Amino acid sequence: MGKNILIFLLFCMAFNSQELSSNEFYPEPDTKEEPRIKINTEPAFKFYNIMNYLQEKSEQGFICKNVDKATIRQNYLSNIKDNKLQRMIDSLLSLPVYDAISDISRIYNNGLFVRKGKKTFVDAFNNLPIYCVPMNGGRPNSWVEYWKKGYQDKMHSVIEHINKNDEHIIKTSITRCKQFLPKSCKLSTDADVYIVFDGNRGSFQKNQMIVLDLMNKELYDTSIFQNVLTHELHHIFYEEWLNNNFFGKKKGKLNKTQLLQMSMIMEGVAQQYTISNYNNQAKELLYNKELMKEIYDEWITIARKTNSSTFPGIAFDKTYKNQFHKEMQWLNKFCNKPIEEETLKYRPSVTYYISYHLYNAIYIKMGLTGLSYVIENPDQLLKEYNRIYTEDMLIPMIPDDIIIQWSNNLQ
Repeated sequence: MGKNILIFLLFCMAFNSQELSSNEFYPEPDTKEEPRIKINTEPAFKFYNIMNYLQEKSEQGFICKNVDKATIRQNYLSNIKDNKLQRMIDSLLSLPVYDAISDISRIYNNGLFVRKGKKTFVDAFNNLPIYCVPMNGGRPNSWVEYWKKGYQDKMHSVIEHINKNDEHIIKTSITRCKQFLPKSCKLSTDADVYIVFDGNRGSFQKNQMIVLDLMNKELYDTSIFQNVLTHELHHIFYEEWLNNNFFGKKKGKLNKTQLLQMSMIMEGVAQQYTISNYNNQAKELLYNKELMKEIYDEWITIARKTNSSTFPGIAFDKTYKNQFHKEMQWLNKFCNKPIEEETLKYRPSVTYYISYHLYNAIYIKMGLTGLSYVIENPDQLLKEYNRIYTEDMLIPMIPDDIIIQWSNNLQ
């Protein structure tokens, strides 16, 4: 046991040595001007005010347990007649970020969704503080628990940090992005960064919008906040470059395997900024060779079934649709109990675990020069991985048919 722990620690030291503290110099892309990046904290404040207002409407605060239907209805009717509350809800949902957040938002009843989009938030707020509607991601329940534990008050420290240092925060993220971008990448795309409370998707990027979710309590750590912002900002710059150089002619027509491949390319690089955010339990999973072999086999199966099918889209959906359940199976099989809350966010997956190891193995073996090569030539990623492969690496060699499929998808 002690020997295994020592090997794991030594492996982590090798892995940590390849993080952004690298002394290697990589020339910055030639850019005439910096993009316009703006951090907007308004969504977090508006959500904060709604939740505090709802909490104060009841002497017992948030209840959401063992409440009869008559009380739930009475509370709902009272809320929809509360003009102040309705104005607060309308004001929150009018913000542009809620077009992105509400896009996949659903309320379910007996397995069928009965509300979607912004209406789910209206129903969720109007049922509080008495009842938590069955919204995807269990959001109203997680909001209530978050508020009961007082985590929301930590918002003020990170908001104050942002307001005082926003220019430095943005400049630092742009500088760090340049280290892992192609030389020809022009940082001309603007972006709006929104600080929110949500609890469904975590932090994410969509088009020129970045959403940083304070329901992820890690973001109250300013260094982790910086890492996550850099990760998401890198997606914006690199996605534009990929579309211009590889996916542009097919944009809007990418098949399912190409979409998965693009996600793996983008996440494999961007995780270099955030891998240090993983808690120790998640890092043990990430470096579990038996687990990585199972994830690798799943990836190869998805690729082959899709490629050999007469109807590849249908084949992909059938193979990939149960990925969440597969991820939870891996988590329960390989993770030491009890499973920590933070580990759930970093649970094993094809997109994140495989892509990280492909790029990180090249980074460890070939340094920044080797990593930069596959960043600029993503069609060569699998071929380059096989070229530097040694038996101590966590992902086996890639079969020739998968390499050909990967390269063809980027032609």
